[in-house]
Amino acid sequence: MASKVLMGDMPELVENIPNNLNNEIYSLYSCALVNRYWCKMSIPILWKDPFSLEQRPSFISSYFSSLGEDENIVLKEYGINKEFS
Repeated sequence: MASKVLMGDMPELVENIPNNLNNEIYSLYSCALVNRYWCKMSIPILWKDPFSLEQRPSFISSYFSSLGEDENIVLKEYGINKEFS
């Protein structure tokens, strides 16, 4: 109960922090690790556009390398090129 009294308008103020960190991926990761409340605010921002990261080709290459033979066959059937330049 005491923590709610001390918090006051803090939730509304704290919501502004992750919203202002849209392009700072690593800062948003750190916000997500503070506590459950901050995590609930940060994760939707991180997942809003997951493929906009600068490391996109390495992320996708890592994902493709973990696929099994059946998944690789399906990719080939759909004409998906797994190589990035």
